[in-house]
Amino acid sequence: MAVLTIRQALDRFVAEERARAPGSAADVERALESLESFLESYGYQYVDEEDEEYVEEDEESFDDEEESFVQANTPDILPEALTEFLFEWQIREYPGDPDEARTTSEVAERLMDWLAEERLARVADAREAAALARKAADEVPRAKRLGSLLYPLTQAVPHEQPTSEDEVVEDFFRIVRVEPGQLWLEQDVGPISVPEEASAIASVGWWVNVVAARLGGTWYLSEVGNVYPLLAEGGEEGWEDEEEA
Repeated sequence: MAVLTIRQALDRFVAEERARAPGSAADVERALESLESFLESYGYQYVDEEDEEYVEEDEESFDDEEESFVQANTPDILPEALTEFLFEWQIREYPGDPDEARTTSEVAERLMDWLAEERLARVADAREAAALARKAADEVPRAKRLGSLLYPLTQAVPHEQPTSEDEVVEDFFRIVRVEPGQLWLEQDVGPISVPEEASAIASVGWWVNVVAARLGGTWYLSEVGNVYPLLAEGGEEGWEDEEEA
């Protein structure tokens, strides 16, 4: 059997999904368009070194006559790329709402199971990626929602002149403790007062990108970025999650 490209594999998967559940075809196509956008920007990280010459040329001098990433590479790279796509790109760069993030993760799970069944990727890798997609379907929508709940807190920071006892820190922080209406972050940041809806969906081990200020002995969030259930540490060093110390 001829080796399929990512493009050919995705087209086959969409056709089978359309036959299986015609009413969901639009959701599947939208989710895969998102995956393709990610791959065109970041897929080069998952290509073997022997293909590096193509990747570098593609990045520097891509034009409409050249093959896209999904036309030039095979689907065996998809399980490895899925973690970054679901847990980072969807949060950092994809504008979809929590429901769309859930749908994309569910489609990704079915895609990984399909790749395993069709032997288009290493079965163990595809099954592991499917499990991560199930995790993403639960956690990524909640993380997006938590970020939207934390952002308004930046408007409640006092505007008094800082004193020598005040402190301002900026970083990606793990959430280390959650109680109703309160969060604690690593580096002894907290408690921070938050809406109870926020504390109800937050999880210990998640990462938040914030500027936190201790003013008059009370911690506030003066800037809020994104919330990540998983966070890539140092690129190729791997992914951190709540199960790691």
